[in-house]
Amino acid sequence: MKRVINILLISSLLCLFLSPFSKVSGADCTDTSKVFSSSYDLTVSFDAEGDGLFHQKVSLKNLVAGCFASEYSLKINSTKVRSVSGEDSLGSLLVKVSKDKQSTLISAKLNEEIIGKNKSVAFGLKFRLEDLAAKQGLVWDLTVPQITTSEKVTAYNLKVVAPVSWGKVFMVSPKPERVKTSKKQTALTFGKEEALNKTVSASFGQYQEISFKFKQQLENTGFLSKKFQIYLPPDTEKQQVLLTKITPQPEKIKTDELGNYSAEFKVGGWQTREVLIEGVVKIAGEGNKFTPPITFSGKNLERMKASSRFIQVQDRLVQEKAKKLKTIEAIYDFVTEYLEYDTKAFEAGKSERKGAAQLLRKKSLATNIDFVDLFLALTKAAGIPAREVFGFTLADGKGFKPTFIGQPLNTSHMHVWAQVYDSDKNIWVNVDPTWGRTLSADYVRESSPDRFILLITTSGDKIEALEDLVLSADNMRIAPAKQSSDFSPKVDLGISIDQAFAGFPIDLVVKLKNRSGVALTAGKISVSTEDISLINSKDIKLQVIFPFETRSYKIKLRAGNIFKTTRAKVKIDFEAESGGSQVKMSEAKNVIVKSFFSLGIQQILLFMLVVLLLVGVFTPKIRAYLRK
Repeated sequence: MKRVINILLISSLLCLFLSPFSKVSGADCTDTSKVFSSSYDLTVSFDAEGDGLFHQKVSLKNLVAGCFASEYSLKINSTKVRSVSGEDSLGSLLVKVSKDKQSTLISAKLNEEIIGKNKSVAFGLKFRLEDLAAKQGLVWDLTVPQITTSEKVTAYNLKVVAPVSWGKVFMVSPKPERVKTSKKQTALTFGKEEALNKTVSASFGQYQEISFKFKQQLENTGFLSKKFQIYLPPDTEKQQVLLTKITPQPEKIKTDELGNYSAEFKVGGWQTREVLIEGVVKIAGEGNKFTPPITFSGKNLERMKASSRFIQVQDRLVQEKAKKLKTIEAIYDFVTEYLEYDTKAFEAGKSERKGAAQLLRKKSLATNIDFVDLFLALTKAAGIPAREVFGFTLADGKGFKPTFIGQPLNTSHMHVWAQVYDSDKNIWVNVDPTWGRTLSADYVRESSPDRFILLITTSGDKIEALEDLVLSADNMRIAPAKQSSDFSPKVDLGISIDQAFAGFPIDLVVKLKNRSGVALTAGKISVSTEDISLINSKDIKLQVIFPFETRSYKIKLRAGNIFKTTRAKVKIDFEAESGGSQVKMSEAKNVIVKSFFSLGIQQILLFMLVVLLLVGVFTPKIRAYLRK
């Protein structure tokens, strides 16, 4: 009897060697689903260095009278297997371990053969697999391989145990039945429905941080000055950006309706400027989120269901398929099973973008953006808001994780994936059908510690602006941060006011200077006054205040007593958010309001204006009188 176990990092071949029982003719031992049933109880415990201790308990039951099993074999695609042992109710098993250049084969001879219908034998294996988990940046990542077996599995339980020193659960896929944390460890428990035939991935740590460095040449080949736009990583509910360097300083930074950040640079005629941008992106794990610069209304979310050139939502076949699939999970499973990755296009570095309608009509090899286009078309057709995002990922050397975008970029330095809107949590969930296919894994995740977003789009159109950045690997450096950065906001609040005179409008200027590399969102200025009137609204809602930006706001005041000098007071309260941090500041200023009749520039100008008006009114009348 042979069973095949396919996994991501550990590709295991489990063999129970069977032969027909004596004197039973015509026995067929090749159809394992009819010969044996099994139950599994697997515990994988990780130590602080990332080694995984496997304790696998197996119970096999013979369903026929004419076959028996006498040996169990396990093939692991790693040579870092240590401390192998096995036992059953009769004692230790005779275990043999052999290795080649890439794998290890464990063979255990059962002390009791599984002979006879309904006969059951339980046994266990233990072994250590070194470096199964690894720390990348500020987060520990682990993978427990999927087990796919041909016999009938009646029960399957998986328990993954990680040291509590690794931190909180950042991400886990698929969702476990329960998570339990004690003083020493965090235990994730999965049942048959959650873990059988699935790869379990988990990350630990409260936040991940990824450093980046972009270098881009801005060349103006014309005579007149020209403005260039460069995208910066945006703040979202799951990522916060810290800019540590941006040279030269941009003319301005702005945000669009999707929350993208872009910096504007001006280059003179026949000139070239090199722009250098450095920073760190902090990524929040499950259950944590930052304050994004924008929130999406119902109208904006409806736009995320619209059709486009390559995401043909209204196509007949797309609509029919979406009605059958309906859910995100069903659409994801269909796309990852239906499409096959085009490794030749990936290696060549060139590929045409096919579009969802063509992919459904003619099954063909696909690259990253094709996977995303088809997934988005079906998701939007099912009435679910979705968008296409472009960004950068961390390489860890585990499995085939292609980063490639075909036309118009034809680059292997950037990745593209989908995001779907979770209305219950008010967040966008990452869905990567490309890696879901190439890794045979569930890549629908609220938080992903291995990537950050550079550009958010509704349909993946108009991405030519990224071409200069991704032209060469020398233009960018993406790496896991070695230590936590300081994302604390630093703001200066100042108030200035000119000499005030009763009866005249008074300009109060509030100056906000962001001295940090993080943006300030959800900002508000509140004004309170004593013995002076406020002409404007007392509350002013602010747009995003970008890193190193200075903003000034004018507030109109007026004092009422024109006959005497009075003393008034103005207080400014400023509040904003930066990621998960609250910013609250106050500044008060005493104002001396001089009487209307005191000599000042405003009174002189008013007097001259009145004189001019009188002259203008009476001069024609005087001339008419003199003529008479």
